[in-house]
Amino acid sequence: MIFKGDICSINYWRTRLTLASHEKIVKNHIEELQQYHQANQKADFTFVKEKLLTDILKYARKHSPYYRNILRETKRISSDTIKGLPFLTKELIRENEQAIKSTIVPTNLLLRRKTGGSTGEPLAFWSIGNTELPHQSFLFKLFGYIEGDKILAMDGTFIEEDLIENKIYWKVKNDGNMLPYGGMALSSMYLNKKNINEYLNFIIGFRPDFIRGYPAFISEIAAFVINNNIDINFRIKAIEVTSELCTESQANLISKAFKAKVIGQYGHTEACVFGYTIDDTMTYYCSPLYGWTEIIDDDDSHVDLGHEGEIVVTGFSSFGFPLIRYRTGDRAIYGGTKNGIVILNKVLGRTADYVVGYENEKVLLTALVFGQHYNAFSRINRWQIIQDLPGIVKIIIDKSNEFTLKDEEEISKTFYKVGKVKVEFDYGYNFIKTKAGKMKFVVQNIGINVN
Repeated sequence: MIFKGDICSINYWRTRLTLASHEKIVKNHIEELQQYHQANQKADFTFVKEKLLTDILKYARKHSPYYRNILRETKRISSDTIKGLPFLTKELIRENEQAIKSTIVPTNLLLRRKTGGSTGEPLAFWSIGNTELPHQSFLFKLFGYIEGDKILAMDGTFIEEDLIENKIYWKVKNDGNMLPYGGMALSSMYLNKKNINEYLNFIIGFRPDFIRGYPAFISEIAAFVINNNIDINFRIKAIEVTSELCTESQANLISKAFKAKVIGQYGHTEACVFGYTIDDTMTYYCSPLYGWTEIIDDDDSHVDLGHEGEIVVTGFSSFGFPLIRYRTGDRAIYGGTKNGIVILNKVLGRTADYVVGYENEKVLLTALVFGQHYNAFSRINRWQIIQDLPGIVKIIIDKSNEFTLKDEEEISKTFYKVGKVKVEFDYGYNFIKTKAGKMKFVVQNIGINVN
């Protein structure tokens, strides 16, 4: 007789073995991927990519009730199987959360994750270990990272009030471990024209070998550097821009100010795609070891070379919560597939949206929304931010039945703490759409110059 405790123990070790086997495949090929780009070493990743896809499809059929039902009549699973599978939307995930979740991954190995969603549709889901760390390490090594190099994270990290009062807008991050996200954080939340000198002085004093962060934040400091003829008198190997769209003009501005290469990195909290650039064209390459990437047109067919479509992804390491043909809502121009690597000539989906504070200053959405992990995300179906006056926004929310005043208070307090922006709520579903029928996450009606 097998008892419940025994089953849990068996499932624990089965899960650990599955993860270890997957991570071994990635580890065995990721250095090859680095050499492919760095040293023009010949390689074709088609076979390993198709194996990783087949692995997650077989796993999902066996351990996810949702996909067991979808794949029940599929006799032989191969990489071609994915072409006949339905797309997965945020709405379907919310409706089928328990059915999608793996039946063998113990609860103590699962992590509840939440994402704000740049398309205005928050999402909560379950995850287990992924290959983010070796991929981030791969990207830094591609541009010359060696042990001992310093990585500065320029992101939305919260800084304690006593530090802010002393004009300190930075703190140690990740216990000082530089890989994969930086061991020191400089926060975007408190930057304004009065304290930008403190920000720049810290960067110069810290002398990072790499910078990783929000392009809108970094480019604002870059503009200050250029406008004031400030010389950055130390070498920065590369600056990785992530979490929002980086335009070519922003990349050029950052590169000019800091005399450094600019790396683009595209991905999601859902951990299904890892896109990266290797030169100043801002052309993205999607790792064949991280996920399966498709670009789909309005008729749900794959687009032709040079055409625009929606990015649809399948995560190779989503064993806790299989995400197969997941519609991201982001758009890109398809640049073809070479040696198993999907190329995106341009990523169009992430924006550097902002709201305007009382003092006419920009407050970036990466700090207010995308860099946050609100508990309310799991109880919001869709939301939209509208601004007509500085310092005040209206948020229209399509809420679930579980949404409460505590969720409203969480959003209000964070908006005010981060950006000194007051929030008015509207639950009337009066979302504003474009002429093409699309819903912008932020509708900015303040037609004035902001600081």
